[in-house]
Amino acid sequence: MLNVLAFYFVNKGIETEKLIRQTQDAGLVAQLQQEQLLNDVLPSLVFTLNIALVLLLVILGIRSLIKKRKTA
Repeated sequence: MLNVLAFYFVNKGIETEKLIRQTQDAGLVAQLQQEQLLNDVLPSLVFTLNIALVLLLVILGIRSLIKKRKTA
């Protein structure tokens, strides 16, 4: 679910970047840049959490294998 949300924010960020390039109004550009920052940070956070979860699962798997070898 988080990955789908991150994908949504990545796509929304691409659209926001296109709008920033096309917009001439300085106030609107500032608002779009703030939105762009949010659209950059959230997917990065989700992807970082995914990597941390994968590493945690690898560590737990290695621990499990070590415990099985000690008892065998």
